[in-house]
Amino acid sequence: MDFRVLGIISAILLLFNVSFYVMRRIYKYSKNKTEKGAKFLKVIKKVHIVTGISLVFTGLIHGLWALGWKLQFHTGTILWFTILLMFIGYLFRPIIKKKGKKWTPIHRTMGFIALGLLALHYFFPWLF
Repeated sequence: MDFRVLGIISAILLLFNVSFYVMRRIYKYSKNKTEKGAKFLKVIKKVHIVTGISLVFTGLIHGLWALGWKLQFHTGTILWFTILLMFIGYLFRPIIKKKGKKWTPIHRTMGFIALGLLALHYFFPWLF
């Protein structure tokens, strides 16, 4: 396996995780809500957690492997740290909620920022 394969897997995981929000919006405003749709979203919510954790590790391994197992400042590094912050936010969401803050909008916004950083990383990996 090549580091590029892990990069593709990581990109697919990120796209899947952000699409969860899009699927929820479509279902919320749909006129044809079904029980199957609600069950599907519950399953996807659980899968979202697993794929998010997988993304943290596949992204890390992809980046280290691509850079010769050295940590370097790179557009992928910024993208990975954004994903890591999203994961840390997930871990600390009970504390965030206790302080009266809403965690979900922050997580969602960071997801779209991560998509922009993915595009930046794909087209300009050595921008810095």
